[in-house]
Amino acid sequence: AGFSGLLCAVALRDQGVPLESICILEAGPGCGGVWREGGVGDYPGAACDVEAYEYLPLLQRVGFVPSRKYVMQAEIGGYAALLADRLGIMPSIRFNTRVVDARYREADHGPALWEVKAEDGTSIYTQHLVMACGPLSTPKFPTISGMGSFPGPTFHTAKWDHSVPLAGRRVGVVGTGASAAQVITTIADSVEHLYVFQRTPVWASPRNDEPTPDELREKIVGEGGYTDALRRAEVADFDNNIFPKLHDPAQNEELKAEVLDIIRREIPDNAELRKQLTPDYPFWCKRVLFIDGYYSTFNKPNVSLVADPGGVVEETSAGVKVASGATYELDAIIYATGFDPLRVAFPVVGRHGRTLAEHWGGDELHRPRTLFGIHVSGFPNLHFILGPQASNPLTNVTVISEDQARYVAALIRHMRDAGLGAVEPSSEAEEEWVRRSEKTVEGKVWTRCSNWYLKTSDGGEPFYGLWMETYAEYLRAALKREGGAEELLKFSA
Repeated sequence: AGFSGLLCAVALRDQGVPLESICILEAGPGCGGVWREGGVGDYPGAACDVEAYEYLPLLQRVGFVPSRKYVMQAEIGGYAALLADRLGIMPSIRFNTRVVDARYREADHGPALWEVKAEDGTSIYTQHLVMACGPLSTPKFPTISGMGSFPGPTFHTAKWDHSVPLAGRRVGVVGTGASAAQVITTIADSVEHLYVFQRTPVWASPRNDEPTPDELREKIVGEGGYTDALRRAEVADFDNNIFPKLHDPAQNEELKAEVLDIIRREIPDNAELRKQLTPDYPFWCKRVLFIDGYYSTFNKPNVSLVADPGGVVEETSAGVKVASGATYELDAIIYATGFDPLRVAFPVVGRHGRTLAEHWGGDELHRPRTLFGIHVSGFPNLHFILGPQASNPLTNVTVISEDQARYVAALIRHMRDAGLGAVEPSSEAEEEWVRRSEKTVEGKVWTRCSNWYLKTSDGGEPFYGLWMETYAEYLRAALKREGGAEELLKFSA
């Protein structure tokens, strides 16, 4: 019941699918997905790094005005629940229902039927199965020696232990990605000493956060369609302005210069620290952080940057050891080491007993294969939202979710009206989409450094699980393809 699942339910209702025909299986106790209380985004300082007016979908339809430019986790999770309630989706959600298995049961239960098993042993049978699990929901720990040796509290940001008091303690944060940066800037003033273990520095741009201005509030309340237009304008700006600048080396240098100036201003008196915090790769080759005061946090006397390119290599009984051999005594270790972007949390079995993992190159999912990032050959009526080869590193994911949800809902409506029971892509169409997606990587900035965009689950490269062209090009090639997509799909009664 994150935004992808909720948007799909809303789109199905808009297409006339009865509420009693829709069932959302949610592992947790509430709405919001990563943003719900207890979700992977429930840690100190957690906030969305996209402006709330553009990230939160259906604002005017729900009747909600965000409190500020960049809202925090609790407000996002609360908004998801409000959306589900006000748009009538809440009765269709089964909370605390963790899925453990999904199998296509054509022979046993009629055409195109999926059996979805829950952890409590119950089974749900459905004609269409939408996978709206989110691409960044499975936390990833580093592969270092001695894991479990430290007797004190250790946890991943995605599994934050709120029972552990950090005030007045020596805390180590392993990693410098988006979650790490939000934690670092939030807890720095309350801990005795904060050690930040960095392998690679990051580009960080300021958010210039502020409460929602009255003028903007009036537009959201009074101008119909305003926030939808704002969401589309943001996507178009990234497509038309930011996207080409990133991939042109000269223009990328200009973008880098802007952040280099921020680093100089925030770290005015320590040349060595500036050097350690300055990336040696192009702007946005790795994910850019949007956060206020990140670099200046390292000026604090109780904050130490441990910039070892080899990173943390061992968890010890006293703390951690880094590649250089230096050891650090800690009272708590926080792993902010990201997510496994393509880990499907339960087995999915299609035609003839073939698993999704087998279809995608093994357990580590080396080569995912889809059509549009939605359909999978050999898995009839299985529909992904934000699946592989559908999103690029720039586009607002809730816009993609909204558009894909509308596509899936319209497809299901078409099948109902036409008396069609099953749909899947042809293997040729799927393979062509994979080739086309892989080709979009050529010449892009993301090939100029090591990043999760192009890595397999076990760290292998290259890996092409994203669509690396503009979102407008994705729409032209997929969801709004001229002539439609029916010729690429196989339908059956």
